[in-house]
Amino acid sequence: MAGREKYKVSWEQEFQWLSTAPTDDSSSWCKVCKKKLMNKKSVLVGHSKTTEHVERIKAVDKTPKLHNSTLRRENYKALYDAIGDLDAEEGEITTNLMPFLKVSTTRWLVRGRLISAIVLHWCTLKEYFLTAEQLSDQSARMKARFIKEMLCDDNNYLFFIFLEPIVKEVERVNAFFQSSKADPEQMVKELDLLHRSIKIRVKDANGTNLSLSRVDFGGAFMTMLMSLVRERGPRGDALQQSVYQNVKTRAQTFIETLLIQLEASMPVSQ
Repeated sequence: MAGREKYKVSWEQEFQWLSTAPTDDSSSWCKVCKKKLMNKKSVLVGHSKTTEHVERIKAVDKTPKLHNSTLRRENYKALYDAIGDLDAEEGEITTNLMPFLKVSTTRWLVRGRLISAIVLHWCTLKEYFLTAEQLSDQSARMKARFIKEMLCDDNNYLFFIFLEPIVKEVERVNAFFQSSKADPEQMVKELDLLHRSIKIRVKDANGTNLSLSRVDFGGAFMTMLMSLVRERGPRGDALQQSVYQNVKTRAQTFIETLLIQLEASMPVSQ
């Protein structure tokens, strides 16, 4: 339509509840109210002051404790539905969200599932804490900002994508060892296969450590890395060498440390 203003990504910095519409990426969309809006800044400003929008936003901070707040769950679900995340295994929109979990030192056996859940809901979580930071009181705002900054850091997202398949495989083998009916011979075989699969990521056939550029970080990691680099445009190559160098180094250190721990668990004959 002649004279229609185009959607501006820069608006998202000022209106953090804003995105493009799910069915029309050329139109503005309020993720909190789930409404399509005109691509006009005055309209966005006006919408941000409407009673409906203000009440929905205020609801985020009614209860200080995130994990047992009904209102925060409802707001989180509203954002989740608006973004339209897909269930990783079923390929369908998830209506029953995973519950908020308290920190626990006893959940180490299910870290793989938790990492998968965080990766799957990364965008939803980021949008939630972007909103929570704006609307929380001072004490809660610092916590929301800290979590938001972690979720907005591409390095953290890449590292979680790298971690997910490795941690899940380690836990699969660990669960095999926890079984009361496990075959000892099969246990050794599973451990050896895991050891080999990890070793080949960071060492050559002679057992020499690979350079950072030759380390196998996994297909999902490299695909996402290339995607992020392309999004940065002409500066992509420079970013790949600088901003993302840190996460590669962290990932390499993780694999090397895991390899040492696995070798310490291997039978002497191995």
